[in-house]
Amino acid sequence: MTLGVVTAAAAVDLRAPQPAVLAARETLEEEITDRQADADELATRGRALSAEIEQLQDEALGAGGGEVLEGLQQEGVLTGSRAVEGPGVVVTLDDGGGGLDPDDDSSDSLVKDSDLQRVVNGLWAGGAEAVAINDQRLTGLSAIRAAGDAVLVDLQPLVPPYHVEAIGDADALRTSLVRTGASDYLRLLSSQYGIQSSTTAQSSLEIPGRPSPTLYFADVPGAPVDSDPNPGGGGPSDGEPDLGDGTGTRVERQENVE
Repeated sequence: MTLGVVTAAAAVDLRAPQPAVLAARETLEEEITDRQADADELATRGRALSAEIEQLQDEALGAGGGEVLEGLQQEGVLTGSRAVEGPGVVVTLDDGGGGLDPDDDSSDSLVKDSDLQRVVNGLWAGGAEAVAINDQRLTGLSAIRAAGDAVLVDLQPLVPPYHVEAIGDADALRTSLVRTGASDYLRLLSSQYGIQSSTTAQSSLEIPGRPSPTLYFADVPGAPVDSDPNPGGGGPSDGEPDLGDGTGTRVERQENVE
């Protein structure tokens, strides 16, 4: 009897969080919160400076550089550095209420990066002129990836529900979702994993721009070119994240669709 009581007490002591561990965890949580606040502040400042640069650029070229200004505006839309507005569609995906335990099958009810990739690729195929996920503008260098159960766009973590906004012809975009199989895929997620989704047409959407991309290989014609920073080749550089083809890691989801 005494041995059982001692064993139980020892087990409780071992499982109970130690004060030093709790203090370290609280310190880490505070540091993460502070760093996230700093990152958000810098992102806001970056967007404000980009808008100011665009305004000064428009004012400088507005008088006698109409064609040049129009060309810069079009390039800004294509590169994603300029905010845009227009009609389009919004595809919303939300978790099915599963837990975050990776050993729990209920984690299958969480929206994955591959699910968003499939929707985004379907919208691009339908002629979308601009796409964003939760106000994170997608460009040719964007990456939709996962870290555990978290979904990241260009290393920026997102929280559900996920709103995929696309500017373009609403009918063409919805038709593309059907033609590429994305609509069937969303119905599969709903029936088997409880992930809810909806697609709605909007008469007006506003998609923010993002800072101008950093060029790693492009240069002015005739200018000296530095040595290749990736002489080995065979894959994207650190500055060239891959958006992905939408296949993702959920092989069973794809097999069920096909």
